[in-house]
Amino acid sequence: MSNSPVCPRCGKHVPSLSPGGLCPSCLMAAGLVGSEGGQQRTETYSPAGDGTSAKGFVPPEPSQLNEHFPQLEILELLGRGGMGAVYKARQPGLDRIVAVKILSPEFGADPAFAERFAREARAMARLSHPNIVAIHDFGVTNDLFYLIMEYVEGANLRQTIQTGELQPDEALAIVPQVCDALQYAHGLGVVHRDIKPENILLDKNGNVKIADFGLSKLLSDEQPETRLTGTHQVMGTVNYMAPEQIKGTHAVDHRADIYSLGVVFYEMLTGEVPMGRFEPPSRRVQIDVRLDEVVLRSLEREPDKRYQHASDVKTDLRGIASSSAIARESVAVEQGLEQSWLTWKSFASYFFAGVFLLLAIMKVTLQREISWTNVVGLTTCAGILSLLTCLWESWPYVPQLPWYKRRNWLPVLTPFLMLFFVGVFLTTRLWLPGTESLTLPPQKPMG
Repeated sequence: MSNSPVCPRCGKHVPSLSPGGLCPSCLMAAGLVGSEGGQQRTETYSPAGDGTSAKGFVPPEPSQLNEHFPQLEILELLGRGGMGAVYKARQPGLDRIVAVKILSPEFGADPAFAERFAREARAMARLSHPNIVAIHDFGVTNDLFYLIMEYVEGANLRQTIQTGELQPDEALAIVPQVCDALQYAHGLGVVHRDIKPENILLDKNGNVKIADFGLSKLLSDEQPETRLTGTHQVMGTVNYMAPEQIKGTHAVDHRADIYSLGVVFYEMLTGEVPMGRFEPPSRRVQIDVRLDEVVLRSLEREPDKRYQHASDVKTDLRGIASSSAIARESVAVEQGLEQSWLTWKSFASYFFAGVFLLLAIMKVTLQREISWTNVVGLTTCAGILSLLTCLWESWPYVPQLPWYKRRNWLPVLTPFLMLFFVGVFLTTRLWLPGTESLTLPPQKPMG
């Protein structure tokens, strides 16, 4: 009888080193989805706090941490994971809000894990970029390892995607910022290894902050024999991991982050994670088909076929966005010309209709011959009224503006304007000297 472990989901025998103890089919199908819907992690923690501890870690109450952090005022628990928990805190001396990440005591007691934490902290502290969550301090107090980080007020990308309101244009604004952060970190030899929506934070101004470079390792000074992750430990979240990460090979570099970014980009556009045989994004949502090439190239299984640098992804996206903007501007110009032509047609219609109507009114109501003075005056009135009407039609109604800048006051004033101009016309006739009359042919008696 085989002593190899079995998959807890389907009962199949699995390799002893299989991540999460799942067989390959369940591993890829379930993506290590926990019983409460949160994604379990293999020795990682997301500041977003999107899941419960895989090992039953119960984070202490904020009041219980006061003795560990006398320099801080612990306000509330933000989230927890298999590795530890994150709290919102205040630094009275600097009068600023920070996030405090603590390790589970279970892991802190492991010298190897403590070393990993120290390396993680040093790696993160080296990163100073507007799109990366900053590390203010790290250390150990009463056997409790901690990181004091920048606090980002806003939401993570997972929460934004779940609203179902993320538009392609918004995705095109988010991804280049992620590329900037990754390119900077990769230039310092730091690989994130766990790019996913939970680790992409959006502040209230729409700025992107990449959180939790805790799975990264310094490529510049790491030797194969001293790797902390090793070849048998899978670091990251399965649905977003590059194939070489899942295999646990040595050949994992910055291009794994580009693959993960491709998964996130696909999910931002379609609302789903690409798994198995998947369709290009443009077949699922109405977007520029050129984005398919960017996404699919990022998702190449072979690292050499992917984008080699995050900056290359940004360059291609900027090119697509620029050409799309030019195309939209061209369409807007064409629509503007068409609208202009329609406005002049409307003006002509109103003008001639107004002249005819006013002449008819003069003839019927005054019962007198129509002079050139009448024609000029009535034509002027009709032209002014026609112009005002066309301006009213072409002036967009914007309810957010103050009332005096909206379009809808013109209909109220139009009758008064008509009376005003007719009065001006009638008054002008009294001032102007008599001119040669334009006599209309006499009407034939009826009967």
